[in-house]
Amino acid sequence: IPLLQEASLPVYAHELEGYYKEISSAKEYLGLHRDLFDIDSRAIGADDRVEIAEGVWVGRDSVISPHSYLIGPLVLGNKCRIADHAQIVGPAVIGDGCKIGEGASVRESVLWRDVSLESGVRSERCIVAENVKIPKGERLRNMMVADNLRVDGVGLLSPHYNIVGIGRKNLSRILGARIRERIYLVAKRVMDICAGFLLLVILSPVLIVVALAVKFNSDSPGPVFHIQKRCGKNGRMFRMFKFRTMVVASEKMQSELRSQKDNDGPMFKMANDPRVTRIGATLRATSLDEFPQLLNVLIGDMSLVGPRPLVMEEMKFSPSWREVRLTVKPGITGLWQIQGRSEAPFHDWIRYDVEYVMNRSLWMDIVILFKTVGVVFKRLGAY
Repeated sequence: IPLLQEASLPVYAHELEGYYKEISSAKEYLGLHRDLFDIDSRAIGADDRVEIAEGVWVGRDSVISPHSYLIGPLVLGNKCRIADHAQIVGPAVIGDGCKIGEGASVRESVLWRDVSLESGVRSERCIVAENVKIPKGERLRNMMVADNLRVDGVGLLSPHYNIVGIGRKNLSRILGARIRERIYLVAKRVMDICAGFLLLVILSPVLIVVALAVKFNSDSPGPVFHIQKRCGKNGRMFRMFKFRTMVVASEKMQSELRSQKDNDGPMFKMANDPRVTRIGATLRATSLDEFPQLLNVLIGDMSLVGPRPLVMEEMKFSPSWREVRLTVKPGITGLWQIQGRSEAPFHDWIRYDVEYVMNRSLWMDIVILFKTVGVVFKRLGAY
């Protein structure tokens, strides 16, 4: 606070009833964190918790749905209940008796004892106090949630600190931004439906021929489509469609080839992938294998323009990048695709995804779509 004041920056504070502690040094600040986040040894003892997956520790009598998704580092207390399709992405601590409802998502958060998140709740980088119940569909981001808060006085710090006042958000600016965002999302959805349906109608003869070629491929007979679970907006999983370009059971072979991949990121890209069939190589070079995703666009899981949908395992190495790209629907094409796709390094992929999310507009989407046509015809970075 003194450093903020020396820089002529205003200082605001919020007061909450109950536990508080004067903080006048970095040592006291760290001490406060030690006090607040010290896990009661009686709640999760060394002999009580079990590591059920890499970095995922669970206390006694907890019930976790096999259809939920947990990725560590993560500690769950005793008698927790994790419902179907819930997602908990660490680092996170879930206290005793917490209930995570169906489809709820917890990312990099701390939930104290007996917290209840109803279905569809999203908690990102939050601290939720004990006995708090979050109603269905709420979105929590970068906040502390507790009962019995009041802001009618400031007594958190000693009097010699000059507190300007209680911090309040500018409601008119927030509402204006939300209205503009809503208009953009409606216009984008209308464009997705109209353009997606038109493309499917125009390309239907070509897609039928491709489907027959894949089905009766002498290299690897099998299903026409490769259907894989990908991570959509807000981390919701969906089934993405592609024309199959590899031999059957190709995913099982990927671990053996990982040391030979060509890209520098967590995604697997290999120019001369031995799993790709002859027909598949042609489909990849022309990007025809991606066109079944127009069905995902019409369903609403994807958009024509946005970050590419990935499996959750491919995003766990960069939490900040993951959180940014999960705020929007994934797309068939995007900024990264028009910059050379597989030829671009991973750090550029991150930069382009973040740039799109921060600056997206209907005009940017239209420009990306037109540039994508040129990239496809030039076959840049397609393999």
